[in-house]
Amino acid sequence: MIGGSIQSIVNFPMKNLSMIFSHKGKLRANHVHITDWHYMYIVYGAVDYYYRKHGSDEKPKLEKCIANDLVFTPPMEDHAMVFTEETLFVCVSRNPRGDQATYESDVKRIHVIDPNNINR
Repeated sequence: MIGGSIQSIVNFPMKNLSMIFSHKGKLRANHVHITDWHYMYIVYGAVDYYYRKHGSDEKPKLEKCIANDLVFTPPMEDHAMVFTEETLFVCVSRNPRGDQATYESDVKRIHVIDPNNINR
């Protein structure tokens, strides 16, 4: 008799795994990583994930993500997340996140989404 199940989410070398909780209506990211990448696995909740190639003048694309969805963000991809429900997600990243200075040295803050135009 099987005692449960195993679902492999990311099978790739990485340096950090974080669990992140976000309140409904909140904006996260609104930046680009120069060298880092990350996978975002939605445990529960929902998020509108906006993205585009860095430097592009195109309107960001939108992916509506819900529980059990997995989103990959490569380096040099502008991205922002607007949480449409209380959400818990797991973030797996290439670079370590042990200290804020190291993390910030690889992040460029931009406005993929204008924080003043979020429907909360």
